[in-house]
Amino acid sequence: MAILVTGMSGTGKSTVLNLLAETGFRVVDTDVGGWIEEAPAPYGDGVERQWRENRIDALLAEHERSGEALFIGGTVWTSASSIRGSTTLYCSVHPSR
Repeated sequence: MAILVTGMSGTGKSTVLNLLAETGFRVVDTDVGGWIEEAPAPYGDGVERQWRENRIDALLAEHERSGEALFIGGTVWTSASSIRGSTTLYCSVHPSR
């Protein structure tokens, strides 16, 4: 099972991923390590961050053979559509009182 951990900047994605990794789960943070490239925006107005699909496809293919849970973190335009059949965990910050 691939689980996408996503959310706006500062919502706790990295914290969640670090805790999962400390617990022994396999974690990939796509915000670092060359997982993302800038591509032309679909309507021609600038660029947007997108996953390098060849790397994501290879990661998912290798993961499917493992049979273990995989947590993938990151915030890019293509993230939700790139992990077919995945579960998405949205992170959000709630201020303490």
